Amino acid sequence: MTRKSMRILLSFLAFTISGLAIRSQAQQRPLFSPETNDSFHWQNTDAPKADGSDQAVRPLLLTPPEKLSTSYYDANNVPVNAVCLVAHCLANAPMFNENIVCPGAIGATCTYEIVVYSVNLVGGNSIAGNEPAAYQFLVDLGIPNGGATNAAGYTQWQGAVGPVARVGDSFMVYDKVANTAANQAHNILVGIACDEGLGDPAGCTATAFLSTLSVRVLKP
Repeated sequence: MTRKSMRILLSFLAFTISGLAIRSQAQQRPLFSPETNDSFHWQNTDAPKADGSDQAVRPLLLTPPEKLSTSYYDANNVPVNAVCLVAHCLANAPMFNENIVCPGAIGATCTYEIVVYSVNLVGGNSIAGNEPAAYQFLVDLGIPNGGATNAAGYTQWQGAVGPVARVGDSFMVYDKVANTAANQAHNILVGIACDEGLGDPAGCTATAFLSTLSVRVLKP
């Protein structure tokens, strides 16, 4: 093996080991802890055992068969900023606000599969550091009945540790709705939020860039 080939091989191995270390750190990030107020927080948990003996077996959730009725897509290349200006504040801003019809008479049901994707940035306004940040999902001003959101519809995409910039954050929730009027349009709100947790007296800012939203409407 030539000296050049050896340098290439060593560089590849170093990159691979670095990637595995980053992945391992990401798996140990704090887990989301639901709250009943308009904030979002996380709690540390013990690392799982290597043999998986402490992990409960969770069977797949089987749902009645449904068929795709319609699908919708929206995109926004204008940055959306959630900003608050004092320590320990919560800021949120809407990324998408859609009204999507559930076809059918009164009492008809639909399942909305909601997927958001965006390039995000979050940080303190005067302290060089990271801040907790989340997406917020609301359907008809209520939280979705499927997906890992808390009682206010928030789900974390950044804790108080980690990279300042995150590329390609994505999350999906679903919600089953029932019409109270024929062919009712149900409101879907997706937002971005920061929750100032570093004690920054100037608050925090979370920004979503190049956002996309897709919604699939399923019917029984």
